[in-house]
Amino acid sequence: MCARAIAAMGMLLAGLSAPIALLMVTAESPASAAAAGGAGLVAAGALALRRFWVELSDAASGADARTRALTSMLAIGFSGFAVLLVGRIWWNVLALVGGAS
Repeated sequence: MCARAIAAMGMLLAGLSAPIALLMVTAESPASAAAAGGAGLVAAGALALRRFWVELSDAASGADARTRALTSMLAIGFSGFAVLLVGRIWWNVLALVGGAS
């Protein structure tokens, strides 16, 4: 389940890396370069969360209602945790673009 979501995120990041790198190199300000990088990371993260949710829903489709509800609650909690963790990591990585140390 998670492997497919991570693979989807990796493929999107790999596809966007060249155009975003070109935009970051030619950007006039660090803020616009960080915005371009952030937009690519947000798009990849959203795709990965969507893929994770679809895979989890498919896996739990044959279960009873209580198990599906518990699975949904845990997935929402995990998604919130993942967004906060990845957001913090990406925020620190994007700080490198602006020359922060």
